[in-house]
Amino acid sequence: MGTKDAYQYDYLDDAEQYRTVEDGKEKFRMCKAIEDLIMDGRLESKVEDILELLGELGEIPAQMEERIRAETDLSTLSSWHKAAAKARRIEEFHL
Repeated sequence: MGTKDAYQYDYLDDAEQYRTVEDGKEKFRMCKAIEDLIMDGRLESKVEDILELLGELGEIPAQMEERIRAETDLSTLSSWHKAAAKARRIEEFHL
């Protein structure tokens, strides 16, 4: 039983690469794939919120919608979200 089965995965070795110690406390960060999925979800949610707000103001021009959907910077999307919330007409919203 001392040898590892060829198909056994060593989770402890894998977890070690995500382990850090900060201020004397052990912390684990998420793996990059999970971090990316979470960020993708945040981006998509922000895009949908912007489009929902703008849709209440009128028809969203196709170019504007494409540009909003193509944005991958969360801070830019946050700025646009605030601008969409303040706009009273679709023409007042500028990218």
